[in-house]
Amino acid sequence: ALQLDSKLVSSGIQPAPCILGCAAKRGTRSYGLDLNLRDRQQLVQWAGPERRLLFCWTSGGEKYLRLSMNLLLSVQANAPELLAVMVFVALDREALHELRKAGAHTVLRRKKKGANAKRAVAEADAGSKAAGKPDDDEIWRMRWLIQATAVDLGLSAMVVDSDIVILRNPFEGLQGDADFEISTDHFFPGRDLFATWVRPEENFNTGVIYVQGRPANLAFLRRFIDEHFEPSLHGVPRHFIDQQVFNKFVQREMQGGRCHVVFQDSVSYGSGTGVRLRVLDPLLYAHGMNFFWRKAHRLIGQTPFTVHANGVDAKDYFLRDRGLWFVDDWDTRWLKDIGGEPRFLTYVHPPGLSLGGDFERLLAGVATAYALGRRLVLPRAMNCRNCPAWEPYAMNETLAGEENQCTFDYFAWSQAFLSYYGQLVVESSVVEHNRFQALSRAQVSKVGAALVGQVSKASVLEVEGDIRGWLGGLGIQSPIFQCNYFNWGFGWMACRDARYVANKPGVAEACGPQEGQRGCGIRGVNCCENYWGWGEKLEYFTGVPWDLPCHCGLEGLFCEASDEMPEASLELQRAPQTTQRVECCRPVSRGARLEALVSGECQRVPHDERIPRVNVPDDTHCYTSDMLMGLADGTWSASQAWETCRLNRKLRFGDGTDEASAVHCDALVAPALLFHEAWDALADWWSFSLQLRRALGTDQPAFTVGRSPDGGLVADGQPPGHPILASHMLAQLQFAVARNRSARVSSDSWPWAGRRLSDLTGPFDELAQQLRSPAAGSSRQAFDEVRWAYQRAVFVPSSSQECS
Repeated sequence: ALQLDSKLVSSGIQPAPCILGCAAKRGTRSYGLDLNLRDRQQLVQWAGPERRLLFCWTSGGEKYLRLSMNLLLSVQANAPELLAVMVFVALDREALHELRKAGAHTVLRRKKKGANAKRAVAEADAGSKAAGKPDDDEIWRMRWLIQATAVDLGLSAMVVDSDIVILRNPFEGLQGDADFEISTDHFFPGRDLFATWVRPEENFNTGVIYVQGRPANLAFLRRFIDEHFEPSLHGVPRHFIDQQVFNKFVQREMQGGRCHVVFQDSVSYGSGTGVRLRVLDPLLYAHGMNFFWRKAHRLIGQTPFTVHANGVDAKDYFLRDRGLWFVDDWDTRWLKDIGGEPRFLTYVHPPGLSLGGDFERLLAGVATAYALGRRLVLPRAMNCRNCPAWEPYAMNETLAGEENQCTFDYFAWSQAFLSYYGQLVVESSVVEHNRFQALSRAQVSKVGAALVGQVSKASVLEVEGDIRGWLGGLGIQSPIFQCNYFNWGFGWMACRDARYVANKPGVAEACGPQEGQRGCGIRGVNCCENYWGWGEKLEYFTGVPWDLPCHCGLEGLFCEASDEMPEASLELQRAPQTTQRVECCRPVSRGARLEALVSGECQRVPHDERIPRVNVPDDTHCYTSDMLMGLADGTWSASQAWETCRLNRKLRFGDGTDEASAVHCDALVAPALLFHEAWDALADWWSFSLQLRRALGTDQPAFTVGRSPDGGLVADGQPPGHPILASHMLAQLQFAVARNRSARVSSDSWPWAGRRLSDLTGPFDELAQQLRSPAAGSSRQAFDEVRWAYQRAVFVPSSSQECS
């Protein structure tokens, strides 16, 4: 484990107060990579006279190793001088072997030894769900461990994610005047950085971090690792995204005067003391939304240093489509296609169409490709002006002259579309590949001609005329599309964030769906869920709503609402719910040609009145949440915490009743306050929680967490009662009366005010006996007499009351 050495002591740096996990140390903690001595010496040697390195890390397997190879090849193509100082940290031997074979400097992170390894083996042998979690936990900390290792060796380091592409030497864009220089996810950082209404994770994008090799920076890194070392505390998880947790850590450090943040020359946050963090220009260190979507670097006429494929799904689709895929995998890419050879379909996509017209032709192309056993080359010819972000995000400037050259992902969620139809399509830029251009091709205007002779053997089939005319003659026997009802994105639209509604000037209430946005479309084609700074955050950042219909204009073209429920959906009718309604969609009545291609379907959707009025932060149930830390430091009241926890349970866990949420919230809050030793806050919470969950006389059910393996809730306040619970209640009453015979019911409300606890012992004794050997109806009668007190907070002594 790295230790703060005498250099830190002599520099006058004092330990920061412990906020979180450093109070729960168990055993030896490691604050750096476990590398052998030779690898550590290699790092110093590779760093050269400037003593700085460019780091990335990866495991084996296709998903991450391919991205790392793409990063490496981008360096070879665009900044080969970096190869001497670029280092990959391999998390397994497959990654080590492949990267070294590719000529990259690579070190192997050794796996944990000792108690942790033994625990992992024992968990695996026992079939535990926790098996493998230590490795997952280490991956969460990996970028921070790499930085700490480099700084401990006296090196400066730039650490990048594997989904980064290098277009220019990124060291050349650094200012060199800060301890850390970090990219951002903001579009307009000069205006929005650290605004009280923004999500904390927007401020720093940890995909690119540069740290200077200074002792103070090691202390800063170690403090972050230490506070968030544990994957869970007091039974509450750490947030799964380290970027979100780091941003909140920086805000706490700024409040404590231990760091400050700068952007460009005139924007500064914090007191100006402590560690200095600089936010890099998002036009030059581009996040995925700025590069792949806005092409915002065109505003300044410069090529970015780095491009991060964050916030874009699927990553390899965007990297390929936007010309940033450097891996030569043409020969292996099509192995799962028919015959192991690529067979493509193209068509002429007219310019200037409506949104529905664009997607109608796209789906006609998908259906034709399916029928012919080919891949549709996705059109780069959609009408960009249909995108609500066209002017607010200045795409009318960056895409000037390209108004009819948009791909479908400017309007619809690409991951959903590709998950259903990815095996039938290929990115638009494939036509620029030299291997594609060398393929045989044929033009055809009728379906029949596409299936016979030399035309059917052509690698590229070019459809002439209107592709929609092919739908009636494809001969498809079973549907390839399914009608779906698309609700609006209540749960994820950023303009519904509680902090946005409360803190952004001019915002009075959370945003909501506009007329006509909801309706029937095709599964996988969703123009409301265009995630990550597009549909999700347009109104949030600019005030302009993302007003595209969720069905992408396909309602009335492919699908329509229906009052009839398909046989496959009848189960929904047999299991009615009061919290949800059923919406059904069917193919439009345009003849057999569509009904053969499209099937109907019904879905449950929540009633609008069941939707929370605002969306509380997604880390509310994590140990770094504002709610839990605010309760612990006295800045949040119990009632505030309950409202936030209740909305979080309703939105993210689907709790149907407040009574169920109250149990879960108590199980979240009470252990956290115990951990923080926040005794006054704990007393306030317990008093509040008792009245919330166990108020006298309520007809609502009381719940407790069951002892079953899934920890489900059990209703424990229902007639005619349970013998164990009744006996337990009787024992509690007898205990209290034995210590204070004058004890009375803790309520000022009629009819319970002033009643002695001793008056209740007889009725509860009677109930317990009847439940053990009930006569017909007698236990129900005994329960009704004490219903108002059964499993309720009958006696709650205050801190000043004596029990003897």
